[in-house]
Amino acid sequence: MNIKRVQRTILNTQFKDSVKIVRKIIIIIIIIIIIIIIIIIIIIIIIGSTGTISKSFGQHLSNIPGKHETKTTKHNVTC
Repeated sequence: MNIKRVQRTILNTQFKDSVKIVRKIIIIIIIIIIIIIIIIIIIIIIIGSTGTISKSFGQHLSNIPGKHETKTTKHNVTC
């Protein structure tokens, strides 16, 4: 009878330990995903501020037949 009780407690502690490990792994994965999303947002902001998107958009429009007009604006940022 005592052997079964000991086996159950060992299994319970192993299960609890494995659940803790899985939770830690999930938290690490979520943190990595958040970091990747932040990096992507920063890259999009940098590309947008340097005008790379508008340049590539103009090249894309030149491949499409018809008359297209694009207006560029210049942003002056002062601190």
